[in-house]
Amino acid sequence: PGNVLAKYLPALRKVNGSDSHAGPAAAAAGLTLLLAESVIRSAGSLLTSQVFIAWGMPDALFLAVDWGRLNMLRSTAAALAVLGAAVLLRLAGGSRVLWALGLSLTLFAGFATAAVTEAVARPHAQWRKGLATGFTQSSGLRPDDSVVFAWDVDGNLRGAQAFEVYRGRVWYRDPRWQPVPAEATAMVTPLPAEGGAPDAYWPGHPAEWYVEKVDRQQQFTVWRRRTT
Repeated sequence: PGNVLAKYLPALRKVNGSDSHAGPAAAAAGLTLLLAESVIRSAGSLLTSQVFIAWGMPDALFLAVDWGRLNMLRSTAAALAVLGAAVLLRLAGGSRVLWALGLSLTLFAGFATAAVTEAVARPHAQWRKGLATGFTQSSGLRPDDSVVFAWDVDGNLRGAQAFEVYRGRVWYRDPRWQPVPAEATAMVTPLPAEGGAPDAYWPGHPAEWYVEKVDRQQQFTVWRRRTT
């Protein structure tokens, strides 16, 4: 009572379960595919290059059965197929199949979660561990260090270190053309090109600086200033 939509209920009950559902459903599916095509044409190749981030769109990649690139049309078609199957099952069996429908969707969601975890979440977590907490352990940096991070060190690594707690200071600069602060005790630079010696990154470096550690897996070099 008092609901402004109540006057529409008789008409909805009249068409419930009839072919009148087909028109709106087809229109909704067509509109969805049209919007997907619009996104593809607007973004172009950026969808598979600059804006492709697997952990940001795992559901779309799962539906397309392609973990290496974004396929908007295939993902959209798969989503509509799943929705259509659920709707048809519901219409065909009525309330008697609600339990089966719920169980089917639960199993589907469980399978999707397991697949996304294996293909996206676990590899991403392993990669991020090396750049975040794993770096602090493998680099050998100390809590009292004052560290210079070269500007061309991996951006994810520099971003993570902004939240690391050092009792000393942290700077971001290029030691090849910018002065290194006198109070700096350590420095992190990227490895040179393939085959280059680690100290080739900083040619003509001051004698008090030396390469202390090289991590070829994470592609960084740790320099340290001699204190004596």
